[in-house]
Amino acid sequence: REYLSYGSMRAFGLTTARTAFARVTLNGKDVGDYNLVEQMDGRFFRSHFDFYGDVYKPDARSGTLVDKGDEFSDYVGANHEWGDTTTHTSFLNLVDVLNSVPVSAWDAVLDVDAALTYLAVNAAVGNED
Repeated sequence: REYLSYGSMRAFGLTTARTAFARVTLNGKDVGDYNLVEQMDGRFFRSHFDFYGDVYKPDARSGTLVDKGDEFSDYVGANHEWGDTTTHTSFLNLVDVLNSVPVSAWDAVLDVDAALTYLAVNAAVGNED
């Protein structure tokens, strides 16, 4: 599923993790075929993008960007994972814009075409996480 999902996203021009299949042996014994998935971490973002920023990986797949206030601590489960010196200003601005301005103005804080493509590919391949 990951191989097909990530491959579909790449086919539609999205930057995403690379995948590969691997035959694994342990002490000469065949233990099976596995799917390798590139981690989306600091190294991934540095190699694919030319800017520095924060990475957030929400806990729940049904996470929302509902405005919960002006303090990042109010967003339990947002899981900030990269960018140790952040003030979370960009994240808080994104949430504010998504909740307070018309959709036609979202492109100031979000690559709307990429977000819609991501959602469409996920729906098409039945990927619910």
